[in-house]
Amino acid sequence: MRTNTSGATVRRCAAVDVILQQHRIALGADFHTYRHHVYRGLNYQLALLGWDRPSTTTQLAWAVHDLGMWKAGTFDYLGSSAGLARRHAPAKGRVDLPLALTMMATPHRVRSVPDREVETFRRADLVDVLHGLPLTASGRVPVRVYACRHPRGYR
Repeated sequence: MRTNTSGATVRRCAAVDVILQQHRIALGADFHTYRHHVYRGLNYQLALLGWDRPSTTTQLAWAVHDLGMWKAGTFDYLGSSAGLARRHAPAKGRVDLPLALTMMATPHRVRSVPDREVETFRRADLVDVLHGLPLTASGRVPVRVYACRHPRGYR
């Protein structure tokens, strides 16, 4: 990954969009809300990492990390989301499936983890869920920029 020097926002990723389109019916009226959550989180993570574009593994993890909630119809959805990751990984080419699965499970931990890519995924999901908090050691993630481009609950 290259270092992000442009501050550009990622608005589209082929892997994310294909997966979300395949589950559009399951997401129903929440399709756009979930899509915006995915892209806000992905952009927060890229900002924390200093990257300008996500890996295919990161795209897969963001696309399916909460999708199991709709597919399984329950808040006990981690297993369903992991199954979706396993199902979609072969079609996405070079994917580090164990890393994607770890990123998806980690946001549900309270304490930080040593792996930088996994930890930034955890923090980015928290930043989105908490509407801009917590602060990072490197300063604020540009929440307003990403939230304007991927608004909450709007189409």
